[in-house]
Amino acid sequence: MTRKNSDTNQNARSDQMKLTDWLDDTLIVQGVELKLDMAFDNVLRLFELQKDKDFTDTEKIEQMFEMLVINCGDIELSIYDKSELVGFIFDKFILNQEDEEEPEEDDDNQEESSTPKKTYDLEKDADLIFASFLMDYNMDLFEYQGRLHWKKFIALLTGLSERTPFKKVIEIRTCDVPERNKHNAKDVDKLLKLKRLHKLDKPSVESINQTFDQLGAAFIASAKGGGKHG
Repeated sequence: MTRKNSDTNQNARSDQMKLTDWLDDTLIVQGVELKLDMAFDNVLRLFELQKDKDFTDTEKIEQMFEMLVINCGDIELSIYDKSELVGFIFDKFILNQEDEEEPEEDDDNQEESSTPKKTYDLEKDADLIFASFLMDYNMDLFEYQGRLHWKKFIALLTGLSERTPFKKVIEIRTCDVPERNKHNAKDVDKLLKLKRLHKLDKPSVESINQTFDQLGAAFIASAKGGGKHG
């Protein structure tokens, strides 16, 4: 099974949300309809699990498969096929990455376009997100666990107003620092302090797919050399 050529229903609703579509969170794998748990809190736990160093890649894949597929007991898959399936779900249902090749770009722009600037972190900014949803939508996200779909959560997150704490912090992270002069020295110092306070680590999206790719490489190496994988 591969993510690009797997026995999955390619017509599943995996692109950006459309108001004319149903949120059909199902896949057909080996003739079995698999129902996916796309609640926003479940997806957030997947990201947390991916970064947890207490688990091996194999253990992560097993847990992710069980967390994502509600009726996981209806199908028997190898750990490698589970890795491919979980990777497919991440690509198509969570990260919204497409298989189509991107148009070629000039060499000068390739490096910049391949590493988009990270403006928020769903884990580090959890308090800001909670407060902002409460402010703009009167939504207590804890009360919506298991109910609010991941795509709805992302749409609401993107649509938060500029007055919310979340959007204000993004503005701090993305705004340019003016050149210091005798008139704005205090303001520049304040902005620099805020930027340091809210600074984020480098984007970690690639590491998600690295988990699947590294596990696949381990199985290939094991098959060739008779080694063990973990």
